[in-house]
Amino acid sequence: MEPKKIALFGCGGFAQNHIREISKWNNVVIAYLIDPSLENRERSAGVYKDNRGVSPQGFSSLDSFISSDPSFDAGVVVTPPDTHFEISESVLNSGKSVYVEKPFTVSVEDAIKLNSLAKQNGVDITIGANRCVLISGRTQHIQLQVLLQIIALITVISCLLT
Repeated sequence: MEPKKIALFGCGGFAQNHIREISKWNNVVIAYLIDPSLENRERSAGVYKDNRGVSPQGFSSLDSFISSDPSFDAGVVVTPPDTHFEISESVLNSGKSVYVEKPFTVSVEDAIKLNSLAKQNGVDITIGANRCVLISGRTQHIQLQVLLQIIALITVISCLLT
């Protein structure tokens, strides 16, 4: 089984934590790094290469990434909050699942739109939560899918209640 390809959006300081954790999963590879800063992309590529022996392909913008017609399975968004909606919307419109670091969006309306878009495209959207994804071994994929569904349900409920 081929490893799932991840597109990591954002290569700042906090993204390094995601890179180190994702590097531990044998069934997942970071295939793409998207960040406007060449320095951040190079640092992130170095961290990943130190852990996995390969460097992901880098892109300076969402537009350049999408226009390259990339092959990927899911996105991980670790960018400033005001960019979360645009990036997540693009990933979801590509028919891919997305993990979005908190805060999810800057408005409840955007959160509801993204949740609806995920449902419409039959994919998952997940909000980051500290130390919530402690998964290993053969059950990793199943546990991750259950976690994605639980977080999505909690998000919908909280959006409806606010």
